[in-house]
Amino acid sequence: MKKTTKRPPYRTKNRRNKTRTLSIFILISLSLLTLYNLSINAKLSPQKSFYFPIAFNKPQNIEIYSANWSYNTELTFVNASFIGEKSGDNLGQSLIGLGDINSDGYNDFALGAPNALGGKGVVYIFLGDDNLEWSKNLNVSNANASFIGENTGDFAGYSIAAGGDITGNEYDDFIIGAYGYNASNGFEGKTYLIEGKGSGWTKNMSLSTAKGSFIGENTNDNSGFCISGVGDVNGDNYNDFIIGAYGHNVSDGFEGKSYLIRGKRTGWINNNNLTNAGAFFIGESSYDLSGMVLSGVGDVNSDNLDDILIGAPNNSEHGLSTGQVYLILGDANIWGNTYNLSSVDASFYGEFMGDSLGDAMDGLGNVNNDNYDDFIIGARLNSDGASGAGKSYLFFGSSSGWSMDTNCSNANISFIGTNTNEESGSSLAGIGDINADGKDDFLIGAPNNSEGANNRGKTYLFFGSDFNGISTINLTEANASYIGENAYDLSGSSIAGAGDLNGDNSTDFFIGAYNNSEGGNGAGKVYLCFGIAELQFATIPNNITYNYGKTGNNLTWVVIDDNVKNPNYTVYIDNTPYTGHINRTWTTGENLTVNVDNLNPNEYNFTLVVSDGLGHQIQNKRKVTVTNEAPSFSVSPSDISFDYVVGVPRNYYLVWNITDDDVLNPNYTVYLDGSPVSGHTNNSWTPNNNITVNVTILLSIGSHNFTIIAEDGLNITIQDVVLITVINEAPNFTEKPQDTLEGVWLFQQDITLRWNFTDSNIQNQTYTLYINGKPLESYINQTWTSGESISLNVNQFLPGKYNITLIVEDGLGQTSQHEVLLQINIPTIINPDQLGGFKINIGIFLALLISFVALSLILLYTWKKSQTR
Repeated sequence: MKKTTKRPPYRTKNRRNKTRTLSIFILISLSLLTLYNLSINAKLSPQKSFYFPIAFNKPQNIEIYSANWSYNTELTFVNASFIGEKSGDNLGQSLIGLGDINSDGYNDFALGAPNALGGKGVVYIFLGDDNLEWSKNLNVSNANASFIGENTGDFAGYSIAAGGDITGNEYDDFIIGAYGYNASNGFEGKTYLIEGKGSGWTKNMSLSTAKGSFIGENTNDNSGFCISGVGDVNGDNYNDFIIGAYGHNVSDGFEGKSYLIRGKRTGWINNNNLTNAGAFFIGESSYDLSGMVLSGVGDVNSDNLDDILIGAPNNSEHGLSTGQVYLILGDANIWGNTYNLSSVDASFYGEFMGDSLGDAMDGLGNVNNDNYDDFIIGARLNSDGASGAGKSYLFFGSSSGWSMDTNCSNANISFIGTNTNEESGSSLAGIGDINADGKDDFLIGAPNNSEGANNRGKTYLFFGSDFNGISTINLTEANASYIGENAYDLSGSSIAGAGDLNGDNSTDFFIGAYNNSEGGNGAGKVYLCFGIAELQFATIPNNITYNYGKTGNNLTWVVIDDNVKNPNYTVYIDNTPYTGHINRTWTTGENLTVNVDNLNPNEYNFTLVVSDGLGHQIQNKRKVTVTNEAPSFSVSPSDISFDYVVGVPRNYYLVWNITDDDVLNPNYTVYLDGSPVSGHTNNSWTPNNNITVNVTILLSIGSHNFTIIAEDGLNITIQDVVLITVINEAPNFTEKPQDTLEGVWLFQQDITLRWNFTDSNIQNQTYTLYINGKPLESYINQTWTSGESISLNVNQFLPGKYNITLIVEDGLGQTSQHEVLLQINIPTIINPDQLGGFKINIGIFLALLISFVALSLILLYTWKKSQTR
């Protein structure tokens, strides 16, 4: 019996990506067209998704305790991931849930690497199972099957689409695009139909073995650049699909053309020219690039026929590169007709020039619970929220009211990007009911988001909602979001629902990062997130803080889930499995209790990871802080000061007492001036017991430190320093001359200077006597004894001023000195008291006397000489 699936359970999601605004002058010549094709290959990344019936709920903050459902989740935390085989493969440029292609009750999926094998392209097939062995960073070479492009430069797998049961054999089928296929002059493009089957899936199958294939009409058509399953558009119980050729020339060039292929049981052939398609849709104007993006959208008008969207992101009818998207309603008489997109059932154009509306779009099912299927359209270059932040428009289905040239400002809901140049709406995907609340959900991709690192990419998740009273939503209000692992990963460039891959009755989804380089530069990576199903925490514990040594500290979780198969859990302490809690089984409602006693003081992260055995995991992290109060000295010695005694050691008796309730093999060391004291190195100590240091030692003059450093054995130390000051007093003068003395030359009485000094601490002691700064011979470095007198007679000193200094050293670094100022005067002959204080200097007197005698002799001689005449 023919399978009567009305439409595929999973639809190829529209292509998305970075279509550049094309000017007429750039695209006049064929050579520039080839350059444009190469640019598309380098920059555009088609997103693929499949269609799910969806019911929506108003966005809300979720309360599930899972790493998968939170804002700004790093993609490293998802359930599984797949890495490209080699550098430059660009795995994840396309990805798609395929439905059940081997009819085993589990959905399957495909991942495209269009640049693999020198550009032949490879499509990897993974078959679903309830005993999945997928893991993080799994090399895609572990796929169950794979298809390889026929020729170098085909870029097979640049687009992949789920088709449902196209051939009527009761297996889901899929299609693969190879837009670079060269039939004659190049880039005609080719699309392959792969029929589902129960067995025979192997690796490295050539696409030449496909059930059927379709070749583009003309050179540079790039047919197969985007493809989509569209359900049953004419009501004949066969699912149909559509192929886009955005480079097709109708008159002036690049209007683009789309080909609708009718499902059927037999009559499939290979290398069928697309001129034999069932229906044709031609772009309105030159350079529209219609067919660059395609999507089946379900039954938006509820007439039991499935409907189609065709994007023309470069359409300029309402402003340069505003973009336009066309709605074609299902029709039993659609076959055999050629339609200009200007005459289809409805169209939607961008709000502003350069918006590039239609770079991405997807059917979402019935998001608002009104029995009509709905759809979403992206304008990745819209700048409402921020320059180049992008915007996405959600349209509710309706039985009537569809019209041409509808401005997207009339959308029911719009989702606005808020980060400059993140280009949200570059990819869009309906993903089914991932959180098991009975309402379907969807994703919005922003591959150029640069939060945290340039172009790491971000994907926003919205849960189903009625959207009552809501017209605009910022992407910051998403229920969850996923951030790329590395700069320039471009995560979210492709996104898709996966269906229920592991048979747990909840749907899963993919996020692609085709520029990720973990497997080699540009090898690409794809992330798989399982739906949450029923697995959830009913109870989670609070964080715990306790003092070291205390007991009875437990973390207790309760997990509920009635749909399990060999469920298990593991507890990790700082990412290391915690002994006694590794791969333990659990039952729904059971207390999962972990005792966290006997931990050393520190801060720990305990993470419980719970698996239902069907591929779902939830986890919860709790913080355990073990405190440790520092030891304290209840008794410590006072500082000590004493006089130095030569050669006599001194006994030091020092006592400390330490209190601490939290110790583990505590120890102490005592240091004297930085060196450990013998007998007191790494000794143990007991709280509240005395630590006694009894040591006899001769310390030199000066300051010394006894330092005790005590550790509680738990990495906390305290210390105490006792200052020992050894004092050495300088020699003390017990007798010394007057500081100032005066004498008279020749007539003075005996003057002797005498000193006497004492000092109990002397060693190699000396003294030196200085006259006017010069050592006096016989008084240089002379030894002395305590109480000894030192004298100096100055009777023979000539008249003048003298500075006499005695410096005494005790040999232990201390010195004393005394200074005497001595004045020796010339004597006088007249008592000053008799002359009222008048003084005659003896020298002057003698000079006058001699002059008087000389004068008298001269006069006498003169007189005698005169008498002889």
